[in-house]
Amino acid sequence: MKKILISLTIIGAVIACRPERKGELGPDPDLAYGIVGRWRAAELSITDFKTPLGDELNVSEDFSTLGDPLEITFNRDNTYQVNNPGKVPTMFGSSGTWAFNNPEFPSKMGIVNNNGQTDTIYLRSMARDYDPVWKIQIRRENCDNELYVGYNLTLIRQ
Repeated sequence: MKKILISLTIIGAVIACRPERKGELGPDPDLAYGIVGRWRAAELSITDFKTPLGDELNVSEDFSTLGDPLEITFNRDNTYQVNNPGKVPTMFGSSGTWAFNNPEFPSKMGIVNNNGQTDTIYLRSMARDYDPVWKIQIRRENCDNELYVGYNLTLIRQ
């Protein structure tokens, strides 16, 4: 009984000695519009989904040999424009529209390009309006509709 009383006294003292919070954290960032702006692909790695462990190969060193990297601008009105298509296999086209699967907790993003083609972009990280880096994955299936490769892009805010 004595040990319990001493433990409760110590816990009470620790709780009472905590400093008060000062200031406010502010509103939560609007994740749906954190990607608004111009982005340039800076790194590329490829995930092989057909291997047992999903091997990943970083080809960023060779990325520059593909020519100018992908550059894309996402707008607040859920449209986008491709400033430079680069050599990464995407369905972005030259422009189109985008939307998250869940604006509060997005995990992927659907796009519809100006030719009516659709694609799904998987979010490896989410960009808030002040984050300089955003990571996405573009997945491809084979003729049997089996997932076989993922192109992992690291985009840098311009």
